[in-house]
Amino acid sequence: MDSKILDLKAPKAKARDLAQQLEAINKKIFQKRTIINAKQNLNKKRVHVNDRLKHKDCKQNTIINPAVCELIRSNVLEKGIGRKAAAEAFKVSIRQVYRIIQEDPNQKKINQKRPGKLTDEMVTSLLVFIEEKSTSTQKEMVQFLQTTFSVSVSTQTISNLVGDLDVTWKQSTNIPASWNQPDLLVQRANFVGHQGLDLERPVGFVDESGFDLHTGRSHGYAPSGQPSVLSLVPKVKQVTLISAISETGYVYHEILNADGKKTAGVGANNFCLCLNSLGSRLANDSIIIIDNAA
Repeated sequence: MDSKILDLKAPKAKARDLAQQLEAINKKIFQKRTIINAKQNLNKKRVHVNDRLKHKDCKQNTIINPAVCELIRSNVLEKGIGRKAAAEAFKVSIRQVYRIIQEDPNQKKINQKRPGKLTDEMVTSLLVFIEEKSTSTQKEMVQFLQTTFSVSVSTQTISNLVGDLDVTWKQSTNIPASWNQPDLLVQRANFVGHQGLDLERPVGFVDESGFDLHTGRSHGYAPSGQPSVLSLVPKVKQVTLISAISETGYVYHEILNADGKKTAGVGANNFCLCLNSLGSRLANDSIIIIDNAA
């Protein structure tokens, strides 16, 4: 081989390797950034300020001047005067003194959730698992934690954690716009309208359809503001169903490639064999309509 060609191919191979390394680095950086943002959301969701005022809906016997309320708080909280003594000094009830103390706007109670079983390492691993397989269910997440960390949690715990992490369940597959085009909607309506056409003879419909042995989910988890990406699945064989229906209902069916070994499609021979078996199940004067008969 010419030495000049070798000299040209070497930089190309090196550039390709560098591009792959750069792509891997960018993926790791994006993954770390996503995990950091999710954990920040977790900290925000799990700590909140309880500014609810107790007894605020109760009807008060007397209206207490705000200045008097401040004096009561000052004497009880700062000077250490007892609540009973404050009630006698300011001519109010002990219940009102407790309410005034509890409604102090400068003393907001901080409620914090009790720590759970999931550690920081578990949450990080779960986020990576969701990113790699966004269509995972909560049961699969529970099984992942059980297998990886030998910790048993409920699906409700996973649901609460995912909500605190601001990871939402969203649709992963796009609905084709052609499905809702006006002309296609008209064709569907016309097709349904012609189903009542009286041919004065029995009618049978024969068609085939392929079914993928692998079922995939159309929704997946992803951080808020980011799209959900479908996980890659291996290609599998398909089974083919040839079935016939009449005006009275289901008549006959055949399943082809049930073992998943056949690679060729459905041909005329398959339809001919199906029609031979169908002959004994329909009236002799029946009209058989086959899709793509030409």
